[in-house]
Amino acid sequence: MMMAEHELKSWPEHFEDVARGEKRFELRWNDRDFKRGDILFLREWQRGGTDEVVGAGKYTGRELRVIVTFIIRAGEDEPTYDALSKGWIVMSFKPFINSIGMSVQSGTSNVKVKEPSV
Repeated sequence: MMMAEHELKSWPEHFEDVARGEKRFELRWNDRDFKRGDILFLREWQRGGTDEVVGAGKYTGRELRVIVTFIIRAGEDEPTYDALSKGWIVMSFKPFINSIGMSVQSGTSNVKVKEPSV
């Protein structure tokens, strides 16, 4: 089974919670056919202007990767999850470990954040 890597924007408050190891799930619109084993490449995205302006904002340079361990899909799993609208999923994840068994995350939260270079 081939895993995919998905590059995703992550708002600062959520990104920081993942980086601290406190947030281990993601609620997303399933527009990419996410699967167990996929890598989420989270890039911190600072919103700019108003939330109504699509695309306004910029990447901060902070990045991290996690691996999807479980997915709940609206109306597709047994039992069905009526709390989710069709097309939405909840993914749980853990820090990404590469193919030679080395964690690409480190530190007290076991998550390594790539900081922007100055």
